[in-house]
Order: sequence, then C-alpha cells, then structure tokens
Amino acid sequence: MSSTPRFRSLGSLLTSETARDEPRAWRFDCQRCGACCCNTTRNRLLQTTEYVEITRRDRLFKEDRETLQRVAIENSDGAWHMRLVGEEQRCNALAGTIGEAVRCTIYPLRPDGCRRVESGDEACRAARRQFGLPLGPETDDDDGD
Repeated sequence: MSSTPRFRSLGSLLTSETARDEPRAWRFDCQRCGACCCNTTRNRLLQTTEYVEITRRDRLFKEDRETLQRVAIENSDGAWHMRLVGEEQRCNALAGTIGEAVRCTIYPLRPDGCRRVESGDEACRAARRQFGLPLGPETDDDDGD
C-alpha cells in the first residue's frame, strides 16, 4: 500500500464533504469564472499537479491524440491528466482571465471530470472560494436597483 497522501481530483470534489452544508442557491456564469479549471488548495499544499484525469473513454483520448499531447501530461503510471500551468495552476486548455472572461479551448473534447462540474455545485463553490469570487448573485449593475 502506498504512503503517498491522497489528493482531491475534480471528480472527487463532486462527491466530497466540501461545503455540503451550503445550499446550491446560485448559478454562476462559467465564462466569467474559470475557477474550477485550476488546481485545488489541498492539491497545492500536497504539491500534486494531477488534477483532471483523462480516461481511455474520454473523446480527447480516443479522437485527438495530437491535442491530448499538447494539453495533457502522462504520469509515471501511464495515466493522463490535464496539464496545469502558471502560478494559478490552471488547466492548459483554459484561455482568458479567471473571474473575468474565460473559455475552454477544447470544450467539445473536455474530459468527463470537467463535464460533471455544474455551476453552483459544491466543487464550483469551493473553487470560487479559493479565488475569492462571490458566492452570491452576480450583477453587472451597481445603481442600486
């Protein structure tokens, strides 16, 4: 049995105890956020960069090996994960600025772990918390209406 500390992947956050007591009251504009496309605080503390796994069932693995090699990395066990880049440890396929305007450059090919995230779910809220993004309703008008 390995003594390596367990880390949380995007998929495990979907079923974790994180923020379980908070109701899912709000939906967020994913194209103005992108926080869930970055490594978790726990993984950073454990110095783990294997975040979103790409399985053999994922379209990215099956249909576009060139893109897979560009946006992902294969670990020593032969498992593929989305490559994390920069200080934010963000997904290599994410374009734009976290909390302002983002887009997934491989959206139709994104792995299952990414497909399972829903705006406002516990993984979403945990990621938004990590970046200090609002957890309540987002509005663009500040005129007090």
